[in-house]
Amino acid sequence: AWLGAGRGAWVMTAEEKRLTAYHEAGHAIVALYVPGHDPLHKVTIIPRGRALGVTFSLPEKDRYSWSKRELEAKLAMAFGGRVAEELVFGPEQGTTGAANDIERATELAPADPAVLRVRIDFAIATGEDQNAVDLAKSLVAARPGDAEAWEALGRASAKGNRMPESEKAFGRSLALRPSWVTLYGLADARIAHGDYASARRALQQLLERWPNNMFGLSK
Repeated sequence: AWLGAGRGAWVMTAEEKRLTAYHEAGHAIVALYVPGHDPLHKVTIIPRGRALGVTFSLPEKDRYSWSKRELEAKLAMAFGGRVAEELVFGPEQGTTGAANDIERATELAPADPAVLRVRIDFAIATGEDQNAVDLAKSLVAARPGDAEAWEALGRASAKGNRMPESEKAFGRSLALRPSWVTLYGLADARIAHGDYASARRALQQLLERWPNNMFGLSK
């Protein structure tokens, strides 16, 4: 009962039920197979509180501290739902249903680079442009030599209509580690802001450097 009463009056659509089922199944699979996780207790797609579904684990005894492996298992479970969504429905179909999962992961590891990257992607997807930029700057400050951190700042800045900052960040990422993903992101940002001539140059560079890897065969 302490999970919250089911919202019987709220009727979910068939598509919401399907997406929620895969989301919760992702959590459950991680809970069952990742070493160090608490035993799986309950899985439901009956809406409770703000959640469309719930996957819940319980420790076998009272706990007051956790090992690194156990904390990593908790993080893995937190992202299991979103990963399942993307695997089944595609990266562009990820929903806001992962918001609570990301909040939980942030509580567990607020400065973890992997967690920050997911929070940045989520902020970009949900239109939280300033939050995405702030998170990306935090990631760059923590990992100034990480090409992926600068690439994230480039994407976040472009979404927030800060093209000078975006160009600088993408340039820094490419200088640290040339990547077709980053170059494509730069071209995409330029297209979104109407700079078609510069976007064309970036795409030409991409074709010249990675002529056989346009579909992600290699970074």
